[in-house]
Amino acid sequence: MLSGCRLQARRSLDLPTTSRFWHMKILRSHLWLLLHLAGVMTAGAYTYQFHHYTEVDGIPGSAVLGMDQDQRGQLWFATRTGLASYDGTTWDIHGRERGLSVAPHSDVDVDHGGRVWALAQGCPVRVSWLGDDRWNSLPMAPGKGWGWDTIGMAVGQDASGEPTVAVTAVGGFVTVWAQEQWHTVTMPAPDVHAYGQVWIDDTLYVASSHGLLRATIAEGPAAAVPVIGLPEGPVYAAIAAPDDHGLTVVGRGWIGDFADDGFSGRIDVPELELMAPEGGVSAARDELGGVYVGDRFQVFYHHPLLGLEALSRDNGLVADGLTEVLVDREGQEWIASTRGVSKLPSRRFRSLDFYDDFLWCLRR
Repeated sequence: MLSGCRLQARRSLDLPTTSRFWHMKILRSHLWLLLHLAGVMTAGAYTYQFHHYTEVDGIPGSAVLGMDQDQRGQLWFATRTGLASYDGTTWDIHGRERGLSVAPHSDVDVDHGGRVWALAQGCPVRVSWLGDDRWNSLPMAPGKGWGWDTIGMAVGQDASGEPTVAVTAVGGFVTVWAQEQWHTVTMPAPDVHAYGQVWIDDTLYVASSHGLLRATIAEGPAAAVPVIGLPEGPVYAAIAAPDDHGLTVVGRGWIGDFADDGFSGRIDVPELELMAPEGGVSAARDELGGVYVGDRFQVFYHHPLLGLEALSRDNGLVADGLTEVLVDREGQEWIASTRGVSKLPSRRFRSLDFYDDFLWCLRR
């Protein structure tokens, strides 16, 4: 098929200029149609070369709830049975002997200065940071004792460079450590469900059932207010841009960009709808410009040119949903779940050569 396509493209060069232009235009349109139909007909059939990590490989527990990478390149994993780091060869388990008060952890995050933070399960909320190979704890967060329902944590910094820690829990509860104390963030309505959070400078953005919310933490309680100008409906996730000056926002049925000058670049994705975002949503951008997003029952990958793809065990994942997704410095993609971790070194799939044949013709 490829040789025939190349021959047809070469023959078109012998045509008069006007005829050659329209001939190639029609050829390209037909090839794009075939490419699209091939993607539709084979959707869900791609087999990726995932590598799986479970308790058999040394991770303390297969129920992995959080991940991040530190400045040395180590991967950190928060599991229901312990906290661990991985340097590509060796697993290092962290426990009470290094200062942690409990074993179960629901998230781990690395701040701008390279410090590692961990969010423990249990109530009240316990947050620790690693210094000189020993964990140090913040004062326990006061409040309603919802520690077992924590969704995740995001660590930022205020204008003076001091760390700010946001913890989100099921039911719309958000609490923030700033100015050496905990602050409760007030939601705009009592029925708000918070799905996740991200810091941009000293502003906290919360993805929620009521859209994207924004709160600036000052002395005393903070109020989260809706971000104006976004499509209506829930916002599943907000991903910080590499320069930390904008967001990629994922909503129900759409993806777009948000910055100080407003919302732009909307892409409609009607099939993008999560079943259970109330349990927490994770999202990440990859090096190809695509976006991963999912909850504990579903995983989606969207690329602006190739569209939306649902990923599951049929594609090689260790489980059908995710608890965290991470793209490391080498571009490898890590998808954590309650049954282990799946690592994808490359998104090259078995039928990529088929697409390459068509794309070669289009470039001619």
